[in-house]
Amino acid sequence: MEHDSFYSGGEALDSMVTHQERRKDLRIPMHVGMRVYGADTQSGEFQNRPAVLHNLSRLGAALTTPLSLRQGQWFDLLISTEGCPEDVGIPKQLVGRACVRRVERHDGHTCDVGVRLGPSLSRNTQFLRYLKMLQQMEMPTGMV
Repeated sequence: MEHDSFYSGGEALDSMVTHQERRKDLRIPMHVGMRVYGADTQSGEFQNRPAVLHNLSRLGAALTTPLSLRQGQWFDLLISTEGCPEDVGIPKQLVGRACVRRVERHDGHTCDVGVRLGPSLSRNTQFLRYLKMLQQMEMPTGMV
């Protein structure tokens, strides 16, 4: 199948969530390594690149990545949960779709990106359990 950079993988953003609801959602500050997979807007190639997750909420995230992305583009997030206690029942990696809402480019090599999480994460019980665990921690850190 030919992939389009706007291909959502069957996901759609929940249009019933208002701007105010998104903004008041608890954001968890963090510094966690992760991976992003999507079409680089400069080369057009699908790439699996590193990223640093700066904050996370049930509906969105802020991250920095060398993958060149554009507003409206869908891509995959691979969030490492390596630091989680095993008895919590969270897999070592959470994978889901996200849509770029904001992009700020730096020196041609990295982008700060604000994303809206698709239902594959925002409605995933393991992801919600992960968020609850993060809320109880000081400042989550980790590497991919």
